[in-house]
Amino acid sequence: MSLIIGTYNQWGQPWSGKRLGSSGLTVGRYGCYATSIAALIKNYAIADDPGELGDKLNAIVGFDPGGLVKYDSVMRAYPQLYFNERVYTTNDPSNNVQKMDIKVAINRIQHLMKMGFPSILCVDNVLNDGIPDHAVVCVEAPYDLSKWKIMNPDGGKIENFKERYGDVEKFLYGFVSIVGPPVESEMGGFGTAAWK
Repeated sequence: MSLIIGTYNQWGQPWSGKRLGSSGLTVGRYGCYATSIAALIKNYAIADDPGELGDKLNAIVGFDPGGLVKYDSVMRAYPQLYFNERVYTTNDPSNNVQKMDIKVAINRIQHLMKMGFPSILCVDNVLNDGIPDHAVVCVEAPYDLSKWKIMNPDGGKIENFKERYGDVEKFLYGFVSIVGPPVESEMGGFGTAAWK
């Protein structure tokens, strides 16, 4: 099965200078998450680019003061979508957060992909210091982890996860799933967004 994921570059685009709420931060500099959401929602037949998504979220105060997307705002801006979960894996260095075993998280992402629901993955893109600071979209998540593919807003390209960030089992820090209207799945028939 092939998911339909947008390939958006957060840099050097018409939307790159758009502000993330009142934070003063821009899509180009800090908008990997908003860019990833725009890429992901294309799978649910929503063609808004990162600028259009940002405009809709700005209209409803959809970013927190630090420029981070508020999950409930995505559902208000796009009522057909449902924020399913935000998961931190055992690789994440954060304290005071509940963490999911990395192997369980990988299995969950693979299951979501088979159902036709891509996930946003949290990775370390800056300094290679083990601190998650970037969002990418999972495009393919086969059993062979060395073949995982991502859409990276840092360049707007489809890339191999391992070649860009290293071993999935070591360098996947978390994921977010936002599900949408029923989509064709590998498991036969259609998936369902009724996971509320």
